[in-house]
Amino acid sequence: MDLFSPISKQGPSMFLQEHVTDWDQWYVLYVINTDSEVLSGSISYDSLGLDTSEMGVYDFWDQKYLGKQKERVCVHVEPYSTKVLRLFKHKTYPTVISTDMHVSQGAVDLKCIKWDEENCMLSGCAVRGVGETGSLIVSLPNGYLPASYMNNNVARSDLHDETVIYKQIRFHRAQETFEIRFKKEKRKTSKDSVAGRMKIYGGASK
Repeated sequence: MDLFSPISKQGPSMFLQEHVTDWDQWYVLYVINTDSEVLSGSISYDSLGLDTSEMGVYDFWDQKYLGKQKERVCVHVEPYSTKVLRLFKHKTYPTVISTDMHVSQGAVDLKCIKWDEENCMLSGCAVRGVGETGSLIVSLPNGYLPASYMNNNVARSDLHDETVIYKQIRFHRAQETFEIRFKKEKRKTSKDSVAGRMKIYGGASK
């Protein structure tokens, strides 16, 4: 769906593009500021024609996860600049939420993304020119941890209460496969909680 809205004095300034693949569905919102002043405000999902109350938001140019935003997406665009935001629905398992390889953030540069619940593994194929590098951005729901931190840049956002992995890929050929393994956090039992409190307070009283 293509949508233009006159939120800027200079005229059309917004473009929404839907991407549907065999592994996911998301939107990319382009907000164009043609003014000499900063464009700041919010856009409701309803005005975009999206039937949802909450979406995850990722800023492509700033390479920054903006968290889950309810009812509307907040935008801040510098003069004569364009903001490119990926809008997506969260899943209950680790999933790719963006890339730094193409503004579509997955429609052109990714193929065959699969989640293997039994082996707790995310896999797929990335596409780019030979000799280039690129990164996948993967969101981890609460309850999941990376099985290994090697070659994975892991960022924890206490503000959004989420963990994000930046997985770099070096392209020795035009298509490179990848695998990212995870492990599930063990749920703390009441016994664990008591033991934790005893440790904090220096043990049980006699």
